[in-house]
Amino acid sequence: MKSLRLRLKCLTALLILSVSATYSSAQQSLDNDTVLSSLSGSKKSRQWYKIQVPKDQTKLIIEAWGGTGDPDIYVMFGSEPSTKDYDAKSTKSSTSESITIRNPNKGAMYILVYGYKAYSGLYLRAKYSGGSSDDRVATPQFQPGSGCYLNPVEVTLTCSTKGATIRYTKDGKTPTASSPEYKKPIKVTTDTTIKAKAFKKGLDDARTAEANFDINSPGNIYVGIDGASEYAQVIDNSGYDAYAYADDEIEVFLRASGLDVSNPSSIATIKAIAASTHGGQAAMAYYMANQPNSRAVIIGAGNSNIAKSEIDSFCNNNSNYRVILSGFSAGGGDLQNLLNKLKKLGIQVRYSAHIDSIEYGLGGDGKIPNNTAFAHNFFQKDGRIRGESKLVAASKSTTLIINTRIDKPSGPAKPAQDSNAYHRNMDNDERVILKIFDDIRTALRD
Repeated sequence: MKSLRLRLKCLTALLILSVSATYSSAQQSLDNDTVLSSLSGSKKSRQWYKIQVPKDQTKLIIEAWGGTGDPDIYVMFGSEPSTKDYDAKSTKSSTSESITIRNPNKGAMYILVYGYKAYSGLYLRAKYSGGSSDDRVATPQFQPGSGCYLNPVEVTLTCSTKGATIRYTKDGKTPTASSPEYKKPIKVTTDTTIKAKAFKKGLDDARTAEANFDINSPGNIYVGIDGASEYAQVIDNSGYDAYAYADDEIEVFLRASGLDVSNPSSIATIKAIAASTHGGQAAMAYYMANQPNSRAVIIGAGNSNIAKSEIDSFCNNNSNYRVILSGFSAGGGDLQNLLNKLKKLGIQVRYSAHIDSIEYGLGGDGKIPNNTAFAHNFFQKDGRIRGESKLVAASKSTTLIINTRIDKPSGPAKPAQDSNAYHRNMDNDERVILKIFDDIRTALRD
């Protein structure tokens, strides 16, 4: 892992694509209950589809879902619909659209997907049902269906035709009678397209069913901002500490101090690191550095631009991310600066811990911006130096604030010898550390 010491990462360039309005009058034929995926269109684009409805059907459902943007759907029997001439329509302000037609006519039903706004990643399906059984095996069904999932999923395949054998592929090819037979749920851990087809002797093969699974495990990034301290190794930025440790550097740093850090998930390990002179910022950073798909960074107070650059770079490379932050003393004041900088970048923060925060001219005003979901403030009233006792939310509807008082915090500093001992010990106190540890684990489960 490359050192982050006093270096900013280059931001990833953004490629902006512009797409002109598209008009395609060629209809794409749909099979019953087969999903089309990854559809896209620009604003005012028009794309037509067609499905042949057999006789004696009692219901036809046309539905769209998933992706982003705002498409509308229009349908008409026998000819192409328009936005002014149609039999039925669905025009919600989202990608979720659905039309149900009772007792549809036999013949061609035409479907128009109109880009009220640009859209992408859309799924489309037309399904008729209720008619007399024909000589074809029923189309296999997926549970769960196509979609984007934060964690791996197990996919179950079913077929309503009794005695049918389901076969499937994961390589994009259409299943054949020699493809793998479905016998148990299929575990999907990465982005995968599954195609399934059912077979039974004496009946026509089922139509091919397809489902797309986007497994997008969230990336986690933790930044801990230490207070102004004699333990800092580099002095920069108006006298504040500018040092940085990241990922495996954190373990090397802690082992060099003689700490046993063999079990990063152990509460005993977290408590031991926090009780040392390295404190809670190092303890949480070491825990987070050992979580799946996670980064962890420790910096000194007064260097929120380093933190902003690191978080921005991480979020640009992870479409799904969780930002977890913590700051002690002057680092807590700088953390408020960081939250506001991330807000300007449009980056959401899952959790921030503020430990006896001191502004020291760093610009914190005690107000947590609305890009932060949960902020927990810990303060004490026993020391000569006292942190902010009350943080407030810029928007109570989007941000949860908890202010927790800690009486006579304990740690390596001795009150009889140091008038600032209670303040210094806030980053070591077991009550504070275990609560933050619990908060972070809850944030990672959400």
